[in-house]
Amino acid sequence: MKKSFIFLSLLLFGCGDKSTYLSTLESPSGKDDTSSQQRSDMGNEDGDSYSDSVLKSPKFYQFNALAFFNKKESFSAKDKRYLKVEESKDKEVVSWNGNELTSGVRDITISAKELVLKKGNHQGVFEQLHKVSDLRSLTILAEKVELDSVLELPSVNVKIYANVMIVGKDGSIVTTPLDRETNARQFKNGVNGLNAGEINLHVNDLLISNQRNVKAFVLSGGNGQGAGTGQKGRNGSRMNDFGGGVVYKVDVKKKCIHVREVRDRFNKEIECGPRWSYTGVQAWPTNGESAISGGKPGEPGNGGVFSSIQEVSSEHIDLDAGKAGRWAGFFLGGNPGIPMNSYHVVNDYRGRNNRKSQTSNKGGDVSSPRALKKEGKAGIVKIIESKNSWMNDGLAEFNLMYANDLYLNNRIEEARVVYDNIENYFTKVSNTEFEKSLKQTAVISSTHVQRNKIEGQLDFFGHKITWVPKLSFEANYTAFENDIESSMKILYLTYWILNSQNSLEEKNKALAELQDSLFFKMEKSKEDFNKLLDKIPLLKEKIDEYRVHEEFFQQKLVKLEAEIERMARNNVLDRHKTPMYKKALKVVAVIASVFPAGQPALAVVASTMMVALEAADSDNPVRSILSNAPKLYSSYESFDLEASRNDWNENWSKVKVSHFNSLKTDEERKEYLRGIVNFTKPIVNEMKKHSDIWRKQQVPSGEVEAEIAKIKALDPIFKQITKDLEELMFKKKVLNDEIQAIDTQLGAYLALIQNGFVTLGEISDQRVRISKGMDVKLNPIMQKIEEEAKGRLLKYHYRMARAFEYRLLIPYKENLNMDAITSKMIEVVEADQEGQLSEGQFNVLKGLYLKTLAQIVDRALEKFETNGVPRQREKVIYLSIEELNSLNKGNDIFLDLVNEAIFSEDYEDVRINNIIVEKMSISEAIPSLRLAEASLDITYSGKSYLRKNGEIYLFETQENSESKNHKWGANLDLIGDELSQINQSPIAESLMRMLIGENNDENLMLFSRPGGLTQLKLSLKKQSIPKIDFNVDKIAIKIIFDYHD
Repeated sequence: MKKSFIFLSLLLFGCGDKSTYLSTLESPSGKDDTSSQQRSDMGNEDGDSYSDSVLKSPKFYQFNALAFFNKKESFSAKDKRYLKVEESKDKEVVSWNGNELTSGVRDITISAKELVLKKGNHQGVFEQLHKVSDLRSLTILAEKVELDSVLELPSVNVKIYANVMIVGKDGSIVTTPLDRETNARQFKNGVNGLNAGEINLHVNDLLISNQRNVKAFVLSGGNGQGAGTGQKGRNGSRMNDFGGGVVYKVDVKKKCIHVREVRDRFNKEIECGPRWSYTGVQAWPTNGESAISGGKPGEPGNGGVFSSIQEVSSEHIDLDAGKAGRWAGFFLGGNPGIPMNSYHVVNDYRGRNNRKSQTSNKGGDVSSPRALKKEGKAGIVKIIESKNSWMNDGLAEFNLMYANDLYLNNRIEEARVVYDNIENYFTKVSNTEFEKSLKQTAVISSTHVQRNKIEGQLDFFGHKITWVPKLSFEANYTAFENDIESSMKILYLTYWILNSQNSLEEKNKALAELQDSLFFKMEKSKEDFNKLLDKIPLLKEKIDEYRVHEEFFQQKLVKLEAEIERMARNNVLDRHKTPMYKKALKVVAVIASVFPAGQPALAVVASTMMVALEAADSDNPVRSILSNAPKLYSSYESFDLEASRNDWNENWSKVKVSHFNSLKTDEERKEYLRGIVNFTKPIVNEMKKHSDIWRKQQVPSGEVEAEIAKIKALDPIFKQITKDLEELMFKKKVLNDEIQAIDTQLGAYLALIQNGFVTLGEISDQRVRISKGMDVKLNPIMQKIEEEAKGRLLKYHYRMARAFEYRLLIPYKENLNMDAITSKMIEVVEADQEGQLSEGQFNVLKGLYLKTLAQIVDRALEKFETNGVPRQREKVIYLSIEELNSLNKGNDIFLDLVNEAIFSEDYEDVRINNIIVEKMSISEAIPSLRLAEASLDITYSGKSYLRKNGEIYLFETQENSESKNHKWGANLDLIGDELSQINQSPIAESLMRMLIGENNDENLMLFSRPGGLTQLKLSLKKQSIPKIDFNVDKIAIKIIFDYHD
């Protein structure tokens, strides 16, 4: 990339062409006719010229000039950039939705501009929420919510704050608790059904499709779990029946045996006795066992509470009660043993017979317990009384972010609509009906600041659309390239810390340090605010001075009207012309009440002269038209500076960070800051009033000039009044620009302070959670670091883009945001456990930005191929005697390089490379002195016209009187007769090259070159010790310039 850039810097010599992304500009016409005479060619070798007139003030031109202001690609309002998902965990809750939790239950808040709850949508929110079992509450803060899928949020309490909510035919929110898919284990009681989660709709405009496939809101109670089954009693045992129910029999019979053996078969001993035999088992058939009851069914849950600020048809809501769990049923006891009547028998030959009997019984039956009620209570519908509760912080925060992105990418009318929406949302409601949060108050202030800039025809960064940075494209390119590496690493570390597992103590310490540093910045803004208040007395003086001019002009206008009527009565004026002349005066009165919008206008001008001139068609006299004109500056006229400063400082002194941190709710914080908030309300209201008037009263300056020209041409009688009108309009513009600048700065400081309090409150909430042992993410501190890194990159990117357009005369079309690299970075972070960005990962991330730089190089080289390398030449201008006399008298003079034929019309895209004082001398003798010198300063006006392909482009580096422009010059030592050039300090250039960073070649051009069609101011200073009077009698100025032909 370094080689590409060096090659690029060698080739970029003013190539450019006409672009379709251009706006037309008209500058006010000049008043000094003497400056229109061209310098005459006196026969010098290189076409050098002398002047035969003196221009003592800059000339104003009316060109159809062009400026670059192209719309860049915009983000969709549904982009994930305008979406934030925040969650907190309550680890004390260990069970939810019938499940055991190890990490606690979650509460989620989603803030968005437009939130889409649809399966598969790129926002990915649906998948994060659907059927999760550890979610306790869901809060949505948005401008618009689209629901197009069935979103199951079991037992979740849902709150939705939105301006608009659209529920499609397949869209539904279901807070019915999860049902147990299986019954309880045997003999166990079923789990009770849970109550449905609540749904609270704080929605201003609820649109529900009538062609529905499902109910829009389902808050049915949970069903109880089915009871665990019981068990039938086991039957009695079954035994063999040996007849007649005999299950056990003993037979005792007589039996004789020989005791011992004798050889004599006739002389033997015999012994006789009982012998036992057994049949069956000596046991009885058992009784049937009693049945075992099933468990108790789970009790039914209740339907949820549906609340809304709008009435919702019952056909869209399901509030059914939950049902009890399934009953386990009736269970029979076991059957008696068989045979039921059983016997044990003993048959003994000795007469000892015995017979026993036993009857086995059936087991007891049992009925399982039933739930106390078959179904729970149906849900209910409530109407929320506060009709303005739909206004929310998410709507405010992300509408402002969305509008700022549109503004940043030059989509001005779209941004203006969103800013207007914010104001309409939060300013049309009186404080008695709805009290804005601290964040909403801060957003409104920021909105007024942005609107002021738009109505003042300034871009997002507060510059005119013709503005170009003083540093060259090469310098801005290098600074941007060098900042990428450090900013990327800071951003990466930011995202990694957000995903890391810092201890609670470390997080609490980091948050405390952030609070201290944040309040320090707020203190600094308060001091800057006070300094700005100090400018108001001077501003009031200027307003008074303007009022004098305005009233004097109005008196002249009224007198002229009376004079025309007198002349008509005395037949001095043709009676047929009188109505036309009187209407012309009314047109002058109307013009005096409008604000010419410089062209090209940043935003579409709301009105036209045709609309404004409708007042001139009325029968109202001039005096009436003048009195009905809006009084823009009345608020500053009545501004009591000392009282306001005392009120501000007194209320501020009461604010203590330690006490503010102890407040628990937004309401408490608002009350604590009420003194400051109430003080700022009038200022914010006046800012809005001013921007509304600017917007309403602005008309294109070209139309104003055309109307004035018509009146001038009507009759010589209008010559003086139109001259006075032009002078008044010029004074009005100067005053209006200053008021607008103070308004914008006041609003910016107030917005910073108000946003600071919002952040302090958020940090306090985080620290409270930490004190309770709840885990948090360091969002506030990381967001501040992220914003600073992004803001720095954005600033470099913007400045480089504007310098690119000036250098090449082609539009810069790339989007200035950096969300692609942010998304990629988060992907890398999620896979990284060490917080170390590998070289490969860094190159991937850096490559996303270097791709943009590479595209810039390609476009520049392409222009070089088309236009070729510019040529360089020199022109020497000799000052006329009249110009020298004026300089010697201590007057400044101007060289008009726009009108004078210094540069041939064949020369295009003329850029001044350098200006050298070629000659400077005196003819008179100088006595012996300690010091005698004459210094000539040549100052660039800050405004350049560039001619290319038949078009004229306008660029400006100076936007206010405090801005310093490029200077050249020389110093003549009269005693030594030595002429030395006054150049830029090499020490300062060395510092600038060091600040720009690596990759800047020593030949790199630091500053933007002025366009050749400009005006140069010349100032001569003479000094001598002791003091003598002398005059410079010859000055020659060499202009070295590039051009295309």
